[in-house]
Amino acid sequence: MTHHFSRQLLLAVATALLSIPLSALPEDRLQKIVIEDADKFIQTPMDNGEEKTELSGNVLVTQGSRQIRGHNITIIRAQSQVIRVEAKGELASFSQQINRDKEPVSAKARTITYIPSSDTLQLSGAATISQQGSTVNGDTILYNAATEQVSASGADDRSSTVKIVFEPRADSKTATDNKP
Repeated sequence: MTHHFSRQLLLAVATALLSIPLSALPEDRLQKIVIEDADKFIQTPMDNGEEKTELSGNVLVTQGSRQIRGHNITIIRAQSQVIRVEAKGELASFSQQINRDKEPVSAKARTITYIPSSDTLQLSGAATISQQGSTVNGDTILYNAATEQVSASGADDRSSTVKIVFEPRADSKTATDNKP
């Protein structure tokens, strides 16, 4: 009975985790949630009434186009609502198809924290976020999925700085293309 209860709890947590819209393809929320490669699952009540769920292994959480991968994934919930999802690993990753006409947003960092209430990702440690061929690298990156706004900073000790690469639009014509 405990195994059955744990499996139901894991599926409930996963459903809550990924059923929150992230300005993504509308059908993502309607897709089933699959958690793969978790070697370990621990559910712990916290003193403040929240619940902490920890998954370890090379964990992959997928729902529609949304994917979160990390060696350790921690989910904090309160009253059946996901408050925070944190993925850690040598390089944890996040990807999601925001719009059918664009390439997926992809992000990597040592720690990725997703806050559903604000549709934000905080990437810390060797952080990178890419979309449409353009890339931002930094020690810390904040990404608002609803507005697609990105801000980045280097390390305080200047051991890393921000690097931005803007890819030209594929349909843009160069000045020489426009000459008569």
